[in-house]
Amino acid sequence: MKTPGKPTQNIVLFLLLSLIWNLECREMAGPSMNIFKKFEKCDSTEGHAIKIDNYRFNRYNRTVYTYNGNIELQTELRDEDLEMNIMAEKWGNGGWKRTLQKRFPNACSSAEKFTPNYFQSIMKQGNLTGCPIPAGHYVFKDLVINADFTIAIPYGLYRSQVELIKNGTIIFCITCIIDVVPLD
Repeated sequence: MKTPGKPTQNIVLFLLLSLIWNLECREMAGPSMNIFKKFEKCDSTEGHAIKIDNYRFNRYNRTVYTYNGNIELQTELRDEDLEMNIMAEKWGNGGWKRTLQKRFPNACSSAEKFTPNYFQSIMKQGNLTGCPIPAGHYVFKDLVINADFTIAIPYGLYRSQVELIKNGTIIFCITCIIDVVPLD
């Protein structure tokens, strides 16, 4: 049996190193678990039409957080005049790097489309059927916070700011840190 020559060995070595490099260096996405690490109201919340008070985020277990608190809507939330602005940054190379800034029209139906289970749990606990959401006072107890995104997001640590905008005015803003990890 003839052994491979030097050029064949170099080609095989190059292909093997290329495969390893590709697997190690590319951002991978797939089935994931989205672990919330931190929640905060944005710095400027004065004048917002959605007020949050007596709130608390509790860690239920290693991967699940729950929300307890009161939310007061001072205005009705109608899908056609509500937008959602999302700014996301990914941690890497020693700092945060902006990866996404997108404004979604029809915030209510967009939230339902991209996080259906989370959206339905909010609706159920608020005793709501969907948009429009009437103005009023809502109390949430042990609401499981689970952003089960319907789109694949590359694994990594993200810092995100979400703003709700009604007729050009920010009515709500929250920031959070989410760790997107492969599903076990």
